[in-house]
Amino acid sequence: MMPSRALSSMQKLTALDFDYNEIVRIEDYSFYGLRISKLNLKGNRLQGMPEHAFAGLEECLQEIDVSENGLRTFPMMALRKLDHLRVLRLSSNRIASFYGDIQLVTNNASAAAAAVAAAALQLPSLIFLDLSSNQFGEIVHDCFRAFPQLKTLSFYANQIELVQPEAFKSLKELMSLDMSHNRIIALDPKVFDRNKRLQTVDLSHNHIHAISGVFSNLPQLREVFLSENNILELPADAFTNSTNVDVIYLEANAIAHIDPNVFSTLSNLDHLYLRSNFIPLVPVTLFDKCVRLSSLSLDNNEIQDLEIGMFRKLEQLREVRLHNNRIRRVRKGVFEPLPSLQELHIQKNNIEDIEPGAFHTLTSMQHINLQDNQLTVLEDIFPEQNSSLLSIQLEANYLHKVHQRTFRQQQRIQIMWLRDNQLTKVERSFFVDTPLLGRLYLSDNRIRDIEKDTFATLTQLKFIDMSGNQLKQLRRDYFAPLQSLEELSLAHNWIEAIEGYAFNRLKQLKSLDLSHNPLVQLTRDVFLDELPLATLQLANTSLRKLEQNTFKSLQNLNELNLERNQLSPADIQRLDVPGLRRLHLSHNNFSHVGMGGTASGGIMAGMFDKLRSLQHLSMANCSLGHIPDQLFSRNTNLVRIDLCDNRLTQMNRNIFSGLNVFKELRLCRNQLVEFPHIALYNLSTLETLDLARNHLTSIDFFKLRGTLNLRQLVLRDNRINSLSGFNALPANFLRHSINLQRVDLSSNRFLQIPSSALSDVSIPRLSWLNLTGNPINKIYTVKEERYPYLKELYICQTNLSILTSKDFEAFQGLQHLHLVNNRITRISPGAFRSLTNLLTLDIGINELEMLPKERLQGLRLLRLLNISHNTLKDLEEFSPDLAQMQTLDLSFNQLDRVSKKTFRNLHGLVELLLMGNRMTVLSNDAFRFLRKLHLLDLRKNYFELVPLDPLRPLETNLRTLRLEENPLHCSCDAQKLWEWLRDHRKWSLSTASGGSGGGIIGIGGGGDAINYLRCEHPTELRGKVFGRMEPQQFCDAPLIPKMAIQDIQPYSVVVSWQSRDHLGLNGFEIVYHATGDGLVPGPTDRERDRERDGDANGNGNDDREQDPDRDMDFGRERHQEQQERERDRDRDEHERDRDRDRDRERFPLATDEDTDGTDGGTVAQWDSGSGHRSAATATASKDEHFNSIIKLYG
Repeated sequence: MMPSRALSSMQKLTALDFDYNEIVRIEDYSFYGLRISKLNLKGNRLQGMPEHAFAGLEECLQEIDVSENGLRTFPMMALRKLDHLRVLRLSSNRIASFYGDIQLVTNNASAAAAAVAAAALQLPSLIFLDLSSNQFGEIVHDCFRAFPQLKTLSFYANQIELVQPEAFKSLKELMSLDMSHNRIIALDPKVFDRNKRLQTVDLSHNHIHAISGVFSNLPQLREVFLSENNILELPADAFTNSTNVDVIYLEANAIAHIDPNVFSTLSNLDHLYLRSNFIPLVPVTLFDKCVRLSSLSLDNNEIQDLEIGMFRKLEQLREVRLHNNRIRRVRKGVFEPLPSLQELHIQKNNIEDIEPGAFHTLTSMQHINLQDNQLTVLEDIFPEQNSSLLSIQLEANYLHKVHQRTFRQQQRIQIMWLRDNQLTKVERSFFVDTPLLGRLYLSDNRIRDIEKDTFATLTQLKFIDMSGNQLKQLRRDYFAPLQSLEELSLAHNWIEAIEGYAFNRLKQLKSLDLSHNPLVQLTRDVFLDELPLATLQLANTSLRKLEQNTFKSLQNLNELNLERNQLSPADIQRLDVPGLRRLHLSHNNFSHVGMGGTASGGIMAGMFDKLRSLQHLSMANCSLGHIPDQLFSRNTNLVRIDLCDNRLTQMNRNIFSGLNVFKELRLCRNQLVEFPHIALYNLSTLETLDLARNHLTSIDFFKLRGTLNLRQLVLRDNRINSLSGFNALPANFLRHSINLQRVDLSSNRFLQIPSSALSDVSIPRLSWLNLTGNPINKIYTVKEERYPYLKELYICQTNLSILTSKDFEAFQGLQHLHLVNNRITRISPGAFRSLTNLLTLDIGINELEMLPKERLQGLRLLRLLNISHNTLKDLEEFSPDLAQMQTLDLSFNQLDRVSKKTFRNLHGLVELLLMGNRMTVLSNDAFRFLRKLHLLDLRKNYFELVPLDPLRPLETNLRTLRLEENPLHCSCDAQKLWEWLRDHRKWSLSTASGGSGGGIIGIGGGGDAINYLRCEHPTELRGKVFGRMEPQQFCDAPLIPKMAIQDIQPYSVVVSWQSRDHLGLNGFEIVYHATGDGLVPGPTDRERDRERDGDANGNGNDDREQDPDRDMDFGRERHQEQQERERDRDRDEHERDRDRDRDRERFPLATDEDTDGTDGGTVAQWDSGSGHRSAATATASKDEHFNSIIKLYG
């Protein structure tokens, strides 16, 4: 409750802050007598505001924050007298309309009556209104009339689908509007006609299809945010006369066409973002009027060519992004003159040729990216005078030749990428004019030689990568000039010999990588001079011997990698690097064991005595069968030892004694038959112990009482099954390891969970347990045992067949439960009742045939449910308790349909996977309530015609739709699907380009992903890609199989037709063209019929020509008929209106429109539904004679 009485005496209080309390109600007159100007009630539990809540604050209150509460209606009645209120924050409530509280106050009057009552209410000073994250579904006509001075309005993250044409008509002062993250599909072209002060509009993350006229004639508009919509084209009138627009975001739409004049009035445009669309062509004059444009993004489109002169007027352009298109060549003149351009990104295209001089005018350019193209030769393309280039990216092309002048005059270049090309040598001409080059990438080429003095000018070079080439030797003059070099990588070459003193001039070298070269040996003179090397990589260099003092001069060496060589323990004993901290010796052969240090060639005590600073030692896969007791006696700083993949059968008592900071021991994949508790005695600092894949059968962990800090124990893939004949571990299991958090007991021989050993009595802090791969057939533990800290449990690949109601009672803190690949056929009622904290439930790959609704009740926090690879044939309605679930995987079951109730409670669902079922039909309302669904996977079902009606409700929120590998019947019935998918090509964009935002497989767009939705029927179309076909290829039936004129009146006509299913016909036009000028009447249709009837009765033209009297009589007859028609015209005038009303009654969708064309034509238009039979009425103008043309349009 609000402490009103305590506040009443605080007369000088100006601000009151009650945010994030538990206030559930505010009484009338709660603040009476106060003079506060700012009130903060954010983050409470308010569900409404009484009418007199703010009584007494009418003259002082200026700002109210009631966000993050539970308000269900806009509190207009409570606010109505706050004439000085300027800021109102109501975000994150449940408000759905403006007039709800007025309806309640006026005894549940209708919405219309409430609107009338609200018309008299105003907040005349309000300038800021935040209604984000509420539940508005519609913005109705003039609903903001109560806020005439509003300048900032936010409807971010509501559920708005419809914005009525005059919704904002009263907001003449509005400057900023945010309606992003809604479901808007269409906007009226005149929706902002009254908002002439509008400066910023954010409509991003909606589903808008068209923007014709929407942003026109807004003189103060500056920023337009339209990213993540479904805009199909940019028409000429999209931004007409909004001359101050300087930022437009149109990313991630479906734009496939741009009118050349769309930006013609935007002389102040500064930033334009058009990335991730389907633009195939950029009109050459598109940017001619955008003289202030500085940043342009056209990446991730389908542009194939760049027109010469398209950027000619853009003297202030600083950045151009054209990567991920289909450009094949760059001609001279495209990027001219662009005097201000600093960044040019045209990587990941199909560029095969760049004409010489293509970038010569770009003297301000600092960064150019040409990587991932198909260049084979690099001509003289960069600026020759006053170049500003700092970085050049040319990796992942097919370059085998670089013009000798290409890098001339590039005095400022600092970074150059040339990796992954086909260069065979590095020539001196490359770097003659690049004295400031600091980083050079030449890896993965075919370089066999380096010319003398190639690097002579590179005195500032600090990094060079030449790995993955074909160098066979290292001469001392290769790198001698590189006095500043700090990192040198020569890995994966063919180097067999290193000339003496090859590195002696590199006085700053800190990292050297020579791994994966056939060196065989290192002579002492390679590192004879002192070098500041900290890291030396010599893995897989075929070393057979290390000479005495080979590394003695490397006093700063911190890490030495000698893995995968042929060294002996004697070689290691010669290492004299007292500062060495990391030593990698894995995959050498130390199989000969020395006893007492006397045997030569075998591992021996004192082998590492000279390495007193050693912290990390790896000797995995060194064929070790025994470890001498004193091997590590002088290495008291050891923190981690890896002895995996050896032949160890036992560990002696004193092996690790004296290791006072020892934390990690890995003994996996050895042949230990007994737990090495003697060797681990008093290792109080040990935190991780890995004994996976040994031959352990029994363990007495009571003897491990010295490992008090053990946190992770890995025992998977052993043979542990019993101790003294019992199929469970004893109660003293790890009793003393109070810090143990992770235990891996997978792939052993437990028949049930060793509960007494693992519960809170023995391991009170256990949080992660893996029992996968044991023959467990029972989970239930005794009631007294609990696992209060256990968060994640794996019981997979066991013999479990039933989950009982008591199985998980002891796991109340569990968040992630994995029961994959068992034999579970039944889940008992209440099995998961106690798992109220569960976030993940994975019961995939089992034998469930049914999953009753009750089984999942109570799992209110569940976010992921996997029931894939079971045998479910039907689905009950999912419980409302699962409203927060985000991912549901039902793949590979035997479902044949989804009803309208199945998913209706899953309001938070983001991903729904139904792949690999047997579905042929879906209820029209199957997905209607999934308003947050982003991914729907319907692959590998039995849909011959993908049902479109169930998918339509997902249109505004869907990001990925997967339909491939269904037996699609490509016929006229599929045309509507084809059109719908073609209009939503953007769903394919991210999939086709490898992005993460989703996609639709099977329609339009680039990439190979669309190849999967193919026709299965009919036989002649089998295998064809559905999205790449045109409708006439799979549907050759007439659009209109039947048409008839139903009724002809003197001035109207009724036309009906029969159209085929899924035609997509939206309407028609009947255009009447005058056949006379009104002075000389022509024959009517009825007269023509009479003439035809006369012809049929033998009264042909030949007879008339032979009988002039009859011709005269016929003329008089026609004249008399004309006179009669004129006399009856007045009478027919009002009858025509009656006829039209009658026709509208019969065909209620029909409308008539008169046009003022010079020929006196009349056009009747009608918008059809999807029915088979349609009709319309059209009327003609008075005193005119017409022929008619019927035009049908989609």
